[in-house]
Amino acid sequence: MKHVPPATVFTIHNLAYQGLFDYSVFEELNLRTKLWHYQALEFHNRISFIKGGLVYADRLNTVSPTYAQEIQTSAFGFGLEGLLTHRKDRLSGILNGIDIETWNPATDEHVPQTYSSNSLRKKAANKSAL
Repeated sequence: MKHVPPATVFTIHNLAYQGLFDYSVFEELNLRTKLWHYQALEFHNRISFIKGGLVYADRLNTVSPTYAQEIQTSAFGFGLEGLLTHRKDRLSGILNGIDIETWNPATDEHVPQTYSSNSLRKKAANKSAL
């Protein structure tokens, strides 16, 4: 039986924080030499773990559909916009937050006891039901 590795998702919250390190870190980690390449972890003669996630993940996502578009530009891509544009078929944005109409505990038909900020004591019934 052939070994199939699990699929991976890499989430980008803020591309400005890339985690760049000197080559000495690459050596200390004893990583395979083939990973020190511009199509792998090497980024302007430094090691970039965020670039590794972008290169090797099966799917890429961000905190919003708008941010997924923005990071494909030079204004927000921080040097990785070309890679992100190249992988745009694997890139999506998931809106940060919840739909407060659908997930409103005061009107949610899926919880045993509805409650609101004015009746938080009722929330205990849902914990008991769980």
